[in-house]
Amino acid sequence: MTFSARAKAELCRVPIKKRCCAVAEAYGVLLYCHTFTTREIRIVTACGAFAERLPKLFRRAFGAHFALPAEEKTGGRHVLTITDRAAIETVFAAFGADLSRTVAHHINLAVLENDCCRASFLRGAFLAGGSVTDPSKNYHLELITAHASVSRETAALLTELGFAARSIDRGANTVLYFKKSEAIEDFLTKIGAPCAAMDIMSAKGEKPMNNTINRKVREIFRALEFDKTLQQVSALVSELGGFIESSSSSGGSDASGNYINQYASITARIPSKDLNGFISRLNDCGTITNQRLSSENISLEYADTEARKQALQTEYDRLLELMAQAENIDTVIAIEARLSEVRLQLDSLSSQLRTYDNLVDYSTVYLDVQEVRNLSGTNATTIPERISNGLSNTLYGIKVFFENLLVFLVVNLPVFLLLAVVILLIIWVLRLIRHKRSQKNEPIPSAAPPKSDDEPVDSPDKNNR
Repeated sequence: MTFSARAKAELCRVPIKKRCCAVAEAYGVLLYCHTFTTREIRIVTACGAFAERLPKLFRRAFGAHFALPAEEKTGGRHVLTITDRAAIETVFAAFGADLSRTVAHHINLAVLENDCCRASFLRGAFLAGGSVTDPSKNYHLELITAHASVSRETAALLTELGFAARSIDRGANTVLYFKKSEAIEDFLTKIGAPCAAMDIMSAKGEKPMNNTINRKVREIFRALEFDKTLQQVSALVSELGGFIESSSSSGGSDASGNYINQYASITARIPSKDLNGFISRLNDCGTITNQRLSSENISLEYADTEARKQALQTEYDRLLELMAQAENIDTVIAIEARLSEVRLQLDSLSSQLRTYDNLVDYSTVYLDVQEVRNLSGTNATTIPERISNGLSNTLYGIKVFFENLLVFLVVNLPVFLLLAVVILLIIWVLRLIRHKRSQKNEPIPSAAPPKSDDEPVDSPDKNNR
């Protein structure tokens, strides 16, 4: 099996979970396949794994079926066709095309709204019209399509994702290609073939010196069943002969009873020979949201450390010979002092070499596991579905808010009662003080002054007037 075939076989093991990603991957397949017209869809491939994946992919994306089974071959190639008018209309409708009008192939970016869908589109394009050379011979990855407009739009999409692809016309076809190993590694990782990317890293490192490559992987994925996911990861690490170097977790129910989504950070050491298999099987543990691969060539450091150790060992052996020939106590003391220094340096270099060997024999995998309530928005491809997901999340947020509020009130009820008593007591004291002050400041009424003898007395007749 060629390196390109192995890369495609790895891509075909990526689970078909989300419908939006299935539609996007099928879109890439159709725009880069043999024939995609209003009368016929015809996909020709020499990859058996791809031929087996296509019926599942199209059923998930469109509910469509191929006219010929994947087992039928022509000239060693698998040929899958769709000629049913209704099925073709369904396929074109998924991409916003109207068969009543002239159809010109362009990439409908509305289908590739999410980052996962863009990666799926590129995966489909590579499976149908891509190839990659054996890294031990050369670095070259290309995507071939008969539609020049599609190639230009794919190049723009790649640029947006951070890939700078070159373009060339090859007969009636247009080719996008990469020639830098780093770009090929990142592209294969992006579309779901990290093992193939790691093989390129290894091949690149083996050119100057074999077995001196320290490989590192960082995976970030979401899990609906957090505890189950951690158990699966731990079991997988043990099964492959690795070990968990460190781990930490946070989240869960706090002291007030509020629930916070859990998070775990795991550092695992996996035998380098089993790293590709470990990465491939991680897809079964959760939904990967981010994946980053790196390698460190420690050939020079290893060679330098080994050379220094050999030089010190030679000096050590020579000092032992001089010790046997020493004739006075001062010489013996000086040689013993130097022997002690050299022995310490030899031990340090031996320890460093063992560390290098460990880095080479065991690759480092950093896992960040995030607990989620659901994979919101991952399956939403239409406006009603997106609205439904949005309303669901909003209602869930309101529910959680009131639940937390209720818990907060119940937990802090004694505090609230105490505060209420204190406030009532303060109000009572203030009213009492105010009342006493008002009584103290109230003026005392004076008696009426006596009438003088000179003051005239009103006659009854006058008062009755």
